[in-house]
Amino acid sequence: MTEIPAGWYDDPENATQFRYWDGTVWTDHRAPKAIKPSMANADATAVISRGFDLLKETWTRQLAIAALAMIGMVTGGAMAVAGFVSGLDPNPFDIIDRVTQPGFDADRFPEDQAYLDSITFDWAIGPLVLMIVGALIAYATVMIGFAVATVFVGAHNRGTERSLGESFSYAIRRVPRWVGIVLLWGLVSSLALAALVGLHILLIAVSTAFLVLLIPIDIALMIYAWPYGAMAGVTLILSPRDRGPFRRTVDLVKPRWPGIAGRVLLVNLVVFGLNFASNIVALVPILGLVVVLVMAFAIYGYQIATNVALYEYLGGPLDPELEGQTS
Repeated sequence: MTEIPAGWYDDPENATQFRYWDGTVWTDHRAPKAIKPSMANADATAVISRGFDLLKETWTRQLAIAALAMIGMVTGGAMAVAGFVSGLDPNPFDIIDRVTQPGFDADRFPEDQAYLDSITFDWAIGPLVLMIVGALIAYATVMIGFAVATVFVGAHNRGTERSLGESFSYAIRRVPRWVGIVLLWGLVSSLALAALVGLHILLIAVSTAFLVLLIPIDIALMIYAWPYGAMAGVTLILSPRDRGPFRRTVDLVKPRWPGIAGRVLLVNLVVFGLNFASNIVALVPILGLVVVLVMAFAIYGYQIATNVALYEYLGGPLDPELEGQTS
């Protein structure tokens, strides 16, 4: 009997989609035959509309991810605050009671200023550990939430649906690699920035006339680097591991720099407009708070969606596991 090689074939249970055969059995990975048109040659406004479409299609799942991330952030933040409060001397409740007394005014009364100067923080191991652990939990849950949402939306955009559990599992398994790469990027960026600042100081020490030359050069460098920075995160999360994400980001952005720069600018203008509208509505009592919370989530989800759309515009490859090519 001839063995059928692993690959994508017509789903025997649904003729409108493909299903992955691993060489022995059918897996649960499926992909629709009719996929969305490519963004490769789309105009700038198409990225904007694709972002809104992806947000509309995935907002319920993104909301669930954001809610979980918010729980982690609040928990971590509460731990950090508890660590700080536990290290205060006097007791924070005594401090609040004293400074809220009628007539308390450190600017007018030396004894009130002396009381504020007497407040100290005990740099003991316990409070410090609690503060650091809480801050790490808050930061990690926000970053993992962003990564899980990007994974989910990225797979959805390519027509390969992944459940929230699968998206979360995928992200958790790759967190050590992502953290290591981000730390390396941070170290290299810090060294490069330090060298650049040192060069600036040296040139200005030679002649202040160099300022006239350095300012436009710095602005030009920031403008040129902007699209690379905008796409580095989504490339790190979605791209295959057969190549370094920084090298892949450069390879994707460099040949299409004018197009991606214009689209990134347009996306940021839309986000700025949404933020501006949210700040205006925030002036309305009670209702404003609700609208601000809704808008904050919408902006967060829209940015993830447009990052995915921009990555597709560049022709960025998707990790084979997200494409459904591994069982």
